[in-house]
Amino acid sequence: MAFQKGLILSRQKKFTEARQAFEAARTGSPENDRNIELQIAVSYAEEGKMRDAGAALKAVITRYPGTDAASFAQEVEQRISTALKGRGLMLYGGFSYLYDDNVILKAKNRLAAADARNENSGGASQYLRVEYDTAFSADWALNTQYLLQNSNYFRISGYDMFQHGLTVSPAYRSDSAILSLPLNISHTALDYRSYQLQCSLKPTGTFVLAPDHLFQVTGGYTRRTMSLAPVSPEHNRDADIASGQLGYTMLYDSGQGMFNLRGEIFHEDTGGREWRNLGSRLSADALIPLRADTRLIVSAEGVWQDYGDNTAGRRDTTLNATAAISQKLVDSLYLNLQYSYSRAMSNVDLYDYQRNLVTTGLDFRF
Repeated sequence: MAFQKGLILSRQKKFTEARQAFEAARTGSPENDRNIELQIAVSYAEEGKMRDAGAALKAVITRYPGTDAASFAQEVEQRISTALKGRGLMLYGGFSYLYDDNVILKAKNRLAAADARNENSGGASQYLRVEYDTAFSADWALNTQYLLQNSNYFRISGYDMFQHGLTVSPAYRSDSAILSLPLNISHTALDYRSYQLQCSLKPTGTFVLAPDHLFQVTGGYTRRTMSLAPVSPEHNRDADIASGQLGYTMLYDSGQGMFNLRGEIFHEDTGGREWRNLGSRLSADALIPLRADTRLIVSAEGVWQDYGDNTAGRRDTTLNATAAISQKLVDSLYLNLQYSYSRAMSNVDLYDYQRNLVTTGLDFRF
C-alpha cells in the first residue's frame, strides 16, 4: 500500500511525500528495496534535483551490482551526468571563529617549553575550494580541485598560516571498483613566509565487497621540501615519504550514514637523522544522521612514530579526537560547530603537549 501511495503522490507532483511513502514501503528484501530506490531517484529527477537523483542512482549501482536495476540505474546516471556537464563546476567555502588553547604547541613540562608566551588565542579561518568534474566517457572521469585555506590568530603573532594546493585525479569506474590516481601539489606559508612544499602521488583502488560495504587500498609517495634552512644537517626535514593504507567503509540509512576505518604505515626518510621515522596510523570516522538536515561527525585517530636514528631515541604517540555538528540552514548554507582534542605523548619533553580547539562558522556549497 505504501508503495502505491508513493506512485500516486509522485503523479500528483508531491515529491517529498512520495519519497516518504517509498521509504515506508521498505521490507529489507533486495528485490523490493532496489525498486524503491529507483523510484526515489526518479522522483528527484522529476522534481529537477538532478544531483540528488544522480547520488541515489549511484547508490543503487553500488548496492546491487550486476542486477538489471543496477544496469538501468547506471544508464540513467550517465545521462544525468552528461546533462550536468555544464554544471561540473562546484564551489565550497566558509569562514569560522576559533579558540585554540595551545597555538604554539607548548610542552606540558614548562621547563622544556621553548616559548614563554601564553599559548591560547582566538582567531579566524577561511577556506575556498573550487572543484570541477569532467566525464570523458562512461568509464573515465577527471576530478580537479584547488583549495585555499587561511587562519589568523588575534593575540599571538608568528603562527598565522596560509595554504593552497592543486589536486588532479583521473579515475576509472566500473560496477564493482573505482581506480584513481590523485596527484597533489601544495604549499604552506607560516606567518605568510614560505614554509614547505609537498608533492604527492597516491594511486587508490576502491572495491565493492557487498552492498553498502567498500574496501580501499592506497599506496603513496610524497616529496616534502622545507623552505627554511635547518639549524644543522642532522635536523634537515626535507623528506621522501612512502606510505600504504587499507580502509573499510560501511554505508547505512540509505547511504546517509557512514562508518570508515583506516590503517596506514609510513616511512619519512628525512635528510637529517634527527627527524627520520617509521610510523603507523589507525583512524575511524562516523557520519551519523540525527535529523533530515542535521549531521554528527565523529572521528578518532592514533599515530605512533619511532625516530630510530634520533640522538634521544625519540618515540611519539599522538591521539586526536573530533566531534562536529553540521546543521543545514537553507539551501547551500550550513552552520558548523566543532571540538577537537589532541594529546601528544613523547619521551622527549619538548614534544609532549595537549591541545583543545573549538571552531564555529558557516559553510556554503554551490
